Amino acid sequence: MAMTTKPLADLHLHLYGSIHYLDYLKFVRNRVVDWTSYREAFQEAYGEFPPIREILERYNVGAPGAQEEFQRLFVFGDKDAGNFARFQAKYNLLVKGSSWADFSQEDSAFGARVNEVCISSTKLSHGSDSKMWATLSSG
Repeated sequence: MAMTTKPLADLHLHLYGSIHYLDYLKFVRNRVVDWTSYREAFQEAYGEFPPIREILERYNVGAPGAQEEFQRLFVFGDKDAGNFARFQAKYNLLVKGSSWADFSQEDSAFGARVNEVCISSTKLSHGSDSKMWATLSSG
């Protein structure tokens, strides 16, 4: 009997892909962020500069439509499919507003922060006695 080979698919979920746009909007609404590289990438991918600062200001005063405008900038939808530049632009929105934006690989605190996040998330997922946590915490 001949074996047939089926194409493989790499199905995975990035951590940032699990963040709901409203949760992120509430997180980033009052952060001091340099949006320059995000805005440039968005402009290159979409042909327009995203009004991120204006949307956040409008959201903070309860302006109608601000949530929906932020959703348009944040959510990767069908119109974006197959376009890596669009994916990257929307991903940059997450990165620039996150705690990671302040770190570089050369920063001495970078390694400690990565370790802290890995250990915390592993404890939440597997419990403090897991083999995975022991491996991560041992260095």
